[in-house]
Amino acid sequence: MYIYIMTESEQVLALKAIASWSPRQRSAQATEFARWVVAEVAPSGPPRARALLLACSAFVDWGLFVGIEPSLSSLFNEAVIEHHVATAMAGDPASSRRTRRANLRFVARALEMPLWPEPSPIARGGPAAPYSPSEVEAYFALARCQITARRRAMEAMLCLGLGAGLDGLDMRYVTGRHVVSRSGGLVVIVEGTRARVVPVLTRYQDTLGVCARFSGDSYMVGGIAPTRKNVTTPVLARASGGLGLKRLSVSRLRSTWLAEQLERLGLHGLLYAAGLKYSQRLFDLAGSVPAMSESELVMALGGSS
Repeated sequence: MYIYIMTESEQVLALKAIASWSPRQRSAQATEFARWVVAEVAPSGPPRARALLLACSAFVDWGLFVGIEPSLSSLFNEAVIEHHVATAMAGDPASSRRTRRANLRFVARALEMPLWPEPSPIARGGPAAPYSPSEVEAYFALARCQITARRRAMEAMLCLGLGAGLDGLDMRYVTGRHVVSRSGGLVVIVEGTRARVVPVLTRYQDTLGVCARFSGDSYMVGGIAPTRKNVTTPVLARASGGLGLKRLSVSRLRSTWLAEQLERLGLHGLLYAAGLKYSQRLFDLAGSVPAMSESELVMALGGSS
């Protein structure tokens, strides 16, 4: 069995991250209590420390708002954690609620607070709704209204999401050099934990090519390192205009691409013909199907309709 042993340098870096952490959106009382609690847990490095600090400070501020004193016994118990996730995060994605609860339960267990063996399950949310053609055109029109650098970053985001199905995690690695003409079409070379080559739908190729040439060796959606967080947020926050348009959602861009590819590949017809209501059996069989070559993938997924 593999056991991770934290080095002394990681401990020092984690403690420095805790001591220097000072969020502007949290109260001084919540910040101080969160620092103390997370320091007691001894997280494995600065990233883990920051994740626990964010969860604990939000939890403490919520507790203060509803009249719960910031103490271990009052806050870090099963009932209060569950109530916080169910009420304070009612409108958040299920993944965010699961992460917050997991972090708070981790802190509670590390401090030997009583917890139930297993928490009640949090249902997974459905997929983000695809954009309509008119909405897609509206976002491209908004991008064309921006100054050049912002325009190219926003157009790149739209083309990578709508034309290649990339999400925010994928986009953080893409420079202009990762957009390449080969195998009979335009492809995006995706790096990171989900490395792959993805063909770009024909109608987005010209615009993405312009954005790639503009970016060169730089990241297409901004920033200077692949480790940067929330890569799409700065681009969207600086966009001006678009009165009446909702904030652009990268998950909806990806859903739009997925829905289009499902329609093009005839998956709905296959499910109907096979008498299936969901695709789990297809996923089970996918491992036995030979992988497509890059040129075959471009022919299958790189078309315009």
